[in-house]
Amino acid sequence: MRLNPTIYRSSTQPLDADVWLRDIMYEMESASVAPASYVTFASFFLKGPAAQWWDSHRRTLPAGTVITWLDFQAAFHARFIPQGIMDRKKRDFRNLTQGNKSVDAYQREFLDLSRYAEEDIATDARKQERFRDGLHPDIKLALLVHDFADFATLVNKAI
Repeated sequence: MRLNPTIYRSSTQPLDADVWLRDIMYEMESASVAPASYVTFASFFLKGPAAQWWDSHRRTLPAGTVITWLDFQAAFHARFIPQGIMDRKKRDFRNLTQGNKSVDAYQREFLDLSRYAEEDIATDARKQERFRDGLHPDIKLALLVHDFADFATLVNKAI
């Protein structure tokens, strides 16, 4: 409780729900919450309409059903985060290019959108490749002949 975990009530912005789900996961990990208690911990921080949804959802399940964290996440996603929005964000990431943005602004957008296509950047090498592919052609050409130890070094050299 000292971490002051985020409360989720409801939002007209579906990505707010995605942010809450990620935040609550980080907060549980930081607080060393036992994985078996994740659902209890997270659902405590649902308030108002979100809490009403959770109560209603639990009542639809057969008596004695043990709700796992994966079950909770799937139900939460189904209710608050439309798959179409997640798919659009994934497409946005895959189509992202630097364009007229600074390398720093491109990096921020790249990192923000990358969470929707984590499978595309599963390794540091793939992350570097995807980032480099979206850079302005002149910068991309200048970096093409170099190998970088990690993503941060690539970004630093691009800047």
